[in-house]
Amino acid sequence: MKKIKISIFIVASLLNITCDAQTAGPINSWKPGIEYTYYSDGSCTPGQGKICLTDSKAYEMACKSVKGGITDHLFDRLVGAYGSSSLFKNGTITGARVYWNGIICVADITASGIVNGNSSRQTASGKVVSFVVNSKKQIAAYGGY
Repeated sequence: MKKIKISIFIVASLLNITCDAQTAGPINSWKPGIEYTYYSDGSCTPGQGKICLTDSKAYEMACKSVKGGITDHLFDRLVGAYGSSSLFKNGTITGARVYWNGIICVADITASGIVNGNSSRQTASGKVVSFVVNSKKQIAAYGGY
């Protein structure tokens, strides 16, 4: 009987898969220093210090959980369009609120004061798309347009 030697070579490749994505988890587990962002078109890109909310219910819950008000970052974005001569620069901020309107999260900032001798009031509104946890461990509206 003739012996046959068969050699089998197996080429193995190792796959290293790295995943940077983190999930937001329950709102009460959110941490300071992280921006939690939601874009309805799914275009949010996570990165260092930024976690994307992946569903509209999480976004709605975050909006309804805002107790920490509006950050300076969002304030500057919302009132920036009014320019330096506006009530937002020279008047008194008389109100700021964040609320769910049934479709999106909205921030309103209202200022009042005297313009050209007349009492005036002005409101800046915008869509809130991101949230942070403030130093008091409260959810605050952070980014928007």
